[in-house]
Amino acid sequence: QPLDDIVLFHLCRSIRLSKGILNVSLAGYALEGQILLRSQFNLVVNLKWLTLTDVPNRVQRFMDFESINKKKGADNLIKYSSLSEGKIEFLKKHPNYSIEHIENKYQRNDLRTWSGKNICEMSEDVDLLEEYKIIYSPLSEIEHTGPNSINKFMKKTQESVQLMIEPRDEDIPLTIISSADFLFMVLEIFIENFGIEQKRFSTMENKYNLIKEKYWNGNKL
Repeated sequence: QPLDDIVLFHLCRSIRLSKGILNVSLAGYALEGQILLRSQFNLVVNLKWLTLTDVPNRVQRFMDFESINKKKGADNLIKYSSLSEGKIEFLKKHPNYSIEHIENKYQRNDLRTWSGKNICEMSEDVDLLEEYKIIYSPLSEIEHTGPNSINKFMKKTQESVQLMIEPRDEDIPLTIISSADFLFMVLEIFIENFGIEQKRFSTMENKYNLIKEKYWNGNKL
């Protein structure tokens, strides 16, 4: 079923992100791991929103936007690159380019994102607005190289500027545990969708909660 494929896709990506966050954080680059953490939060919000309500229509819209986004990519390639007329004609004849029947299912001003909402609105819908407010904005500053992130990478005095390039111990447990939290949210949806027996999952979750209690202490990024 399409929903099965979408759940597995999100699970695979969340596992890979968790492994990436774990590896770079243990190497002393938790700050860079937090950029991946931002992506993992996006993923959780996507999957929760997809499976919250009106699931068949949301799943169909998610799948339709594969074609819509490919069409946008082809349009950008035609508009901004130096393709020959022959290559442009080839692109326009491709089945992925002739998707008016898909686009016409939606309002023209509703084609910017696959959900029709921004990440803040989706977070509110799935009861993750608090996490969005606390986590997403600060991590976006790092991801976008915003001015509020300067002090995480530089220390300046009247005499010198220190570039903070070397690995550091800061935020390693916090980043890894935050990633594991998001992975467990995805696992819960995976288990429910596929009707998997809860016992093994519960044992793993209990072990994780003991580790979390040891290192977390109620802190958040």
